[in-house]
Amino acid sequence: MAHENAKETLHDRIKDDIAVAFRAGETLRTDALKTLISDAVTQARKKEVRLPTDLEIIALLRKYIVNGNEMAAAYDKGGRVAEAEKSRAEIAILTEYLPAEVSEADVRTFLSGLKASQAVPAGNAGLGFAVKALKEKFGEGFDGRTMTPIAKEIVGG
Repeated sequence: MAHENAKETLHDRIKDDIAVAFRAGETLRTDALKTLISDAVTQARKKEVRLPTDLEIIALLRKYIVNGNEMAAAYDKGGRVAEAEKSRAEIAILTEYLPAEVSEADVRTFLSGLKASQAVPAGNAGLGFAVKALKEKFGEGFDGRTMTPIAKEIVGG
């Protein structure tokens, strides 16, 4: 679904897409996105009365996708094909809202350069510094589940 306003937040984009999906009768898309936004707003408002940030929504998306994959695998194992397919369809919908993935090669190159420049302490002491640098470098594309183990390998090891 195309969005022309570059300054539009992810929250706004998803809310717009919920309305479009609802009008089109796309129940699965409508339900998946409503659940996501509801949970994101609830989490954001635990801290203060505000809407969730893009980064908070992206973190929740990643969590939902991991959980969805686990559910699909469990359904497959239990022979519940229809439920597994529904879970995978929801994952496909949610994945549309993730930022472009950063390649493992890009992460390795960045961390190797960081280590070679001696801007990061050796061993585990440098791990927090390296993860912070990754977040700054890759912003919304930062995925801790993917990048942190690579940081441990290159910087911590």
